[in-house]
Amino acid sequence: MSESSRPSKEPPVELEMPDGVEQAEQSVELVRAWIADGTLMVSLNADAFGDRVSDWGRLLSELTEHVAKATALQGHMSEAEAESIVRQTYTAAGLVQGSQPRARSSEGRILRTKH
Repeated sequence: MSESSRPSKEPPVELEMPDGVEQAEQSVELVRAWIADGTLMVSLNADAFGDRVSDWGRLLSELTEHVAKATALQGHMSEAEAESIVRQTYTAAGLVQGSQPRARSSEGRILRTKH
């Protein structure tokens, strides 16, 4: 296929930085996540919390709340329904299994680009 007949590739959509970050005395980016050709790709600031892994859990919990609120604001379902579905998905994916880590599979893999 020649260059002129190849469809032009659209640049990826990047989200804007949240209000207040630039004015904050301290700020740090923690995660960037993309879906590229159907695969989740993550750039993670793995040193952000050091050995305080529970802070990552709190971050994921708060992200769940943001997703639920955004879903409700878009009129897709109530905030409670959206949060329930996300939490059910954690369980179905094996992310919540008592105190045991989940078994890893090759399906739904996360390609780590930076850690």
